[in-house]
Amino acid sequence: MKAVIYARVSTKEQEEHGYSIPSQVRLCRTKAHDLKLKIEKEFAGNESAFRPGRKMFNEMRNYVVENNIEHIVCYSSDRLSRNDHDTLAIKELR
Repeated sequence: MKAVIYARVSTKEQEEHGYSIPSQVRLCRTKAHDLKLKIEKEFAGNESAFRPGRKMFNEMRNYVVENNIEHIVCYSSDRLSRNDHDTLAIKELR
């Protein structure tokens, strides 16, 4: 089954106190391996999730649609979305 990894931080403080991108990606890779998922691409960066229209989020969502990706692996659901618009966009992928 195909998957992508989505990792993000929105502040320098998050990056420095346990939410670092490398830590998130490492945990996501482990989880994907445990679930026997094939990681097709990783999306990682610094981007606040409170407002819709995030560049990396939109790139990830488009990639998922265009490449028939079945799973999005993220450290925590709040890393994926923190606004209703993006939450709905994820639910529409089902």
